[in-house]
Amino acid sequence: MAELRRDPLLDRWIITGTAQGESLEALITIYKKVSSQECPFCVGKETETLPEIFALRQTGSRVNTPDWQVRVIPTRTQTLTLQGDLQKRGEGGIYDLENAIGSHEIVIVSPKHLTHFSQLSPEEIAEVLKVYRWRLQELAKNNLCRYALIFHNQGDGPVAVEHAHSQIVTLPFVPKTIREEINGAKRYYNFKMRCIFCDILEQEIETNKRVVLENEDCLAFTPFASRFPFEVWILPKKHGCCFVESEEETFFNLGVVLKNVLGRIEKVLANPPLNFILHTAPLRYQELDEGEIISDVYHWHLEILPHALPAGGFEWGGDFYLNPPLPEVTAKILRES
Repeated sequence: MAELRRDPLLDRWIITGTAQGESLEALITIYKKVSSQECPFCVGKETETLPEIFALRQTGSRVNTPDWQVRVIPTRTQTLTLQGDLQKRGEGGIYDLENAIGSHEIVIVSPKHLTHFSQLSPEEIAEVLKVYRWRLQELAKNNLCRYALIFHNQGDGPVAVEHAHSQIVTLPFVPKTIREEINGAKRYYNFKMRCIFCDILEQEIETNKRVVLENEDCLAFTPFASRFPFEVWILPKKHGCCFVESEEETFFNLGVVLKNVLGRIEKVLANPPLNFILHTAPLRYQELDEGEIISDVYHWHLEILPHALPAGGFEWGGDFYLNPPLPEVTAKILRES
């Protein structure tokens, strides 16, 4: 069984032991881009994946058949499992080791062989966002799942199937980055008695230096202290700590902004590899001791991270990022593209 191991210095968890007993050759992944004729995520290839967990379907269509719009399936690797418990075991001492409890799902965002999320229409993106929310609502019912990480990888690199798809990974703990965001937001709230994200929204709109795109429900901007060139955050204007609690009516406008910003980044940087990641409150945050304060201080958002400049020793060695272009400059380029 795979293991969750905690770094006692950085308080960072990793997953390991997924390839025990396999030969070295089996550990080497060759990233081969498959054609639409070979792609297991395309319509008509439903039997080539594991049985679907959920799908948006035409009325009357049967599971694991065509006539779907968005489809959710488990990964074949099944690195994480919701079977078993979190019992600590192994070496002990200063090293924490637990069973790899959790889940890993693939969200196939279109039956068409699209390779870029920006190829979806705003209406189609809104449907994908609804599926994200529905899955989070369902996964929150399992007490073993404390956090759900939703991310989308695109472009060259470790993407075995280029057909556009997102991933949902649930974990029995809250990732370090999210905990640090919540703690930072709490410190600001204790000082100002306001949500730091709401104040960021207000200042970015007022100064208009780093705004890329704005509509009634969302603001896209390059963060003041961007880690990467052309990094963009999308924040909903209405305060809310949890994506699951967001209003469905806002998903279309979020889709408009997400499609537009991704398209501009792809145009300016000639289709770079990129990720976008949903940052949201922990599942069932209301049950936590600090649930009420999380509701006040945290603000869910999307982070778009293009890989225009690979991280080097400076970043990896110091967890300190070197980002040559000013965020104000990259915002202007994206606005005008």
